Amino acid sequence: MDRQGDEIHLTQEEASGGSKPNIMRYVLGISLVLAIVLLSIVWMTGAFQAPQGSHSAAISNQAPSTQPAN
Repeated sequence: MDRQGDEIHLTQEEASGGSKPNIMRYVLGISLVLAIVLLSIVWMTGAFQAPQGSHSAAISNQAPSTQPAN
């Protein structure tokens, strides 16, 4: 704390009442990486376990008919 006449000058750490070690950056960064990795594992596991369609079936861009065949 510096006193210059009637003014008192404080550093950021003195004004906030604590130190600022920037550890929150590391916590957020590690949490982000872990979330991406875990969600990717869940997504890939589901994709590998999903039933695979037959390649011999015809592929069409048209929706199937909802009316009964006569």
